[in-house]
Amino acid sequence: MAIKEPVFSYRKYRVTPSVDYIPCLPVKKSLGFVLQDFSTATRIPKGAEVTFVAKYDNDLVEVRFTVENSKEFYHVLVMSDFICENLLPIFRKN
Repeated sequence: MAIKEPVFSYRKYRVTPSVDYIPCLPVKKSLGFVLQDFSTATRIPKGAEVTFVAKYDNDLVEVRFTVENSKEFYHVLVMSDFICENLLPIFRKN
């Protein structure tokens, strides 16, 4: 069952296998005083792990995601309704 509303900054979600990718807008952002830029993308592939970072307005949210077998984070903007329809919560035991 898809999520209704995102939980920001600590809960992880996975893109459902029913879509090949979720289209998104690239975001350039640096890590405060560190001069490293985050990577960006134009699609979030199925199976990617997604974390919500910030809400821009009622339609757009900033998310970061990782692709399987990669430790690199990608920061993007995406339509909140569309991404919520295509994410499932990840439940993990610590």
